[in-house]
Amino acid sequence: MEDFIDLQSLYNHLEKNALEYKYPHQIGNLFQKLQDLKYKKDEVDEAEKAQWEIDFFSFRIIEGKLNPMFKETNEKGEIIEYPSFDEFENETFDYLVERLESTSNLLLKARYSNILWCSPKKHDRYAKIAVEYYLKLVKIYEERDRKESQKHYGLDVLKTIKNAYHISRQ
Repeated sequence: MEDFIDLQSLYNHLEKNALEYKYPHQIGNLFQKLQDLKYKKDEVDEAEKAQWEIDFFSFRIIEGKLNPMFKETNEKGEIIEYPSFDEFENETFDYLVERLESTSNLLLKARYSNILWCSPKKHDRYAKIAVEYYLKLVKIYEERDRKESQKHYGLDVLKTIKNAYHISRQ
């Protein structure tokens, strides 16, 4: 795994390579490694942004809806889940909008806009962006499935179409 020295180096890597990661948590792991480095260097601002990215890539997106990575009940009977919009502040959402606008990567655009569409900052614009980029991803996954069917990109095609369809119906 490549080592990244700052957020910008990781952003640059993902612009070119995000689609090479089969699962979202693999991208989250890159940010986790960078966050650990930033905390060691006492660079709290970048560590916090890395945490937000970890959160974004920890959501499970199923049929256009966000699901926490885990959800349980504590001893007091309260529901605990991660990630949760309850933990996000306005600054987190502002950062997410900034990331959506600054990236040109299809996967990142689809994911960030899907998260914003499901968030308290919901706006039709985010739904349109998510659907547009999910449909662009379908073409890539279809091509990959034709070339390497043993890697089951057909499942990515199905999942991506379902995300686009369900968002467009809301």
